[in-house]
Amino acid sequence: MSWYNPSQDEAADEYYASKSRYMNVANQRNSSVRAAIACTMEKAAVAGIINTCTSQKLNFEKRIEDIRTIVGAMEGNGGGNILISSMGGDLPNIIFAFNTSAEEADISYRESIKCSDITPANLLYIFRA
Repeated sequence: MSWYNPSQDEAADEYYASKSRYMNVANQRNSSVRAAIACTMEKAAVAGIINTCTSQKLNFEKRIEDIRTIVGAMEGNGGGNILISSMGGDLPNIIFAFNTSAEEADISYRESIKCSDITPANLLYIFRA
């Protein structure tokens, strides 16, 4: 084929070949644009999942810290809880003190009733509950 003077058939063949190459490249470009959009959407979805996982991790760490505080308080070292620390820091001792106070209140209540016909209620069970 001569570029300066092609025959009608040669020109038509080259036209259709060029048109085919152009259409293939255009289809590849459109496919690449769709793939890029899909990747962008997938990236946004993964970013959302990462944010959710980060929130769950922080929530989980907070719950673990709360469990450590409770276990520490139950073991008697206060566990770092401000409320427990302000009460002496030792949950077993705090419970013992509350029970002792309940027993003292129950004894005081029973002794305050002077009528022999009345049996006073046992407030110890109420206080412990």
